[in-house]
Formats: sequence, structure tokens, C-alpha cells
Amino acid sequence: MFRLIPILLALILVVPACDDDPKGNNSNNVNNSNNVNNVNNEIEYQAIPGVRCTQDNLVGFVNVGSYDGGYSIEASVGIKDKPVIARAELSYSDAVCGYWEEVPPGFCEPACTGETSCDVTGTCVPWPAPVETLALELRAGEQTQTFEPQHAGQLEGTVILPGRSFAAKLTFEGLVVSLAETAVPEALTELSGVWHGGQGNPEGLDFAWALPADPAGASVYALIPINHHAASFTRTECVVDADALGFSVAEELLTPLAVITGLEFRGLEHVRFAAAVTPRGCIEFRWHVWHTVNWTYQK
Repeated sequence: MFRLIPILLALILVVPACDDDPKGNNSNNVNNSNNVNNVNNEIEYQAIPGVRCTQDNLVGFVNVGSYDGGYSIEASVGIKDKPVIARAELSYSDAVCGYWEEVPPGFCEPACTGETSCDVTGTCVPWPAPVETLALELRAGEQTQTFEPQHAGQLEGTVILPGRSFAAKLTFEGLVVSLAETAVPEALTELSGVWHGGQGNPEGLDFAWALPADPAGASVYALIPINHHAASFTRTECVVDADALGFSVAEELLTPLAVITGLEFRGLEHVRFAAAVTPRGCIEFRWHVWHTVNWTYQK
């Protein structure tokens, strides 16, 4: 069955894409729960379109989307019972991208034991655990589809509803989080990438695409992790409005990632973000299309 790559990266605690603004400005992040309704005596937290969770409050993702090759639309969810332990901080950024560098854990004395880990402040904090109860309902017009978890804290499945616009209702641990009907973006057209330099010494990446038919509220996002052999939370993240028609990643944002066997670029997302803060933490929604890039190499 299809797996949505971004959520898998997130839920192994690499913590990609926690801040909408790569420069660390949280003006577009959800930091409070002021979008709350009481529906049928049930408190419902509404996701706010166009905003993201922060590194400190993220507990999970709801993904609905596909690959750019015309595959079926898939849904996947992964929720933890508390925010992940922050392991990286923004150390450099430009107008589009930010370089997040792993911060080593602090010194805990006595040493942490059991289900705890030493955070950057030197405090033993509990590891996040999968939630025990979880369900997702998608709605397209009058039709609905419900997904039940296959594993604690996780679910996935093929969307069989018509069209590309879906509202969502997520329930977990007695909480309800909703997203108003949102369209999964169409695949980008005329997408191109230019790779400057070699695999081990990248000098820059350039991307370009044609104007989408409906760019409103959509972004193009890239997560570029450090080489997996480094086993690190260090990464570069970039995000621009879909109508920007392109962006570039500078050499200084790439060189630290190209260790051991070189730079590992995994793809771009054409995405609409939304997020909601609950008493258990922030839930981020991503309605998106995942793109691979056909490169032109220039040395």
C-alpha cells in the first residue's frame, strides 16, 4: 500500500517541517487554541488554513495526497501523546530556507531512566508515545469515509471519495479536530531542477514550475535532511508560495548536509497547510502532492 513519505519522516522523530517561516518568525504558526467551537456538547478544535505547528508543540500530522504520477489519493495519520523532544535549532536562514542544526542533549545527573530522555536543558522528559484511540473521517459533499487505526497512533488507507476536496474530522484521546473542506493541490507542471556541483559538494539547487491553476493558499515545500548515515536531526527546510514559480537553495544550506555519501534530496511537496492547537499539542494537516525532480546537473 502507498505510504506518504513526509509523515513517515516525521514520525520517526526527525521532526521535519515544524515552522512555517524558516527564519523562525512564528507569525504564521499556531501557538494558541482560539479556534474552538462547541458542537453537540463536544469541544471541537478547528484547524486554521495556511499555518503550521511549531517545533515545540507538534504532536502529529494528518496527510491526504498522492504522488505526482497520477496515483490514488491516500490518507495517513500519526499522533503522539505529547510533543516530541526538540533536538534542533535554527542556525541560519535566508528569505526562503532555514538550516536547522542538531543540538546535543544536555547533561542529566542522575542519568535518565525508563521512558525518559535528557533534553537540551539537562532535564529528563518523557518520550512521546502513540495515542491509544484514533479515527479520521473525510467528507466530500454528502459522502463520508472513516479510517480506523491499524496500529496505535497511526492509520492509513486509500481515499475512495470523489474529487480532490475534502473536509476532515480527527478524533483522538477524547478530542475532536476539524478541517474545513480543502482541495488537494494539482500536480505541478513544467517542474524542473538544476543541481549545481556534485553529490558530495553541492553548490546550489534551483527549482522552477509553471503557475498552478489554483495557487491560492498553496505552497511548495522541501525538506532536505542530512545524509541518513549521520543519524542526525540536522536539516534544511524551504517553503514558498506556489505562485512564486521557483526558488533556490544556497550552498551554505546544503554543504553541511552532504556528509559521508553525499546530499540526499527526496522531493518537493505542492501543499496546503493547516493546523490546530489542542490541550494535547498541535495537529498539522497537509493536503499535498509529492514530486520527484528530474535534475539537470551543472558543475
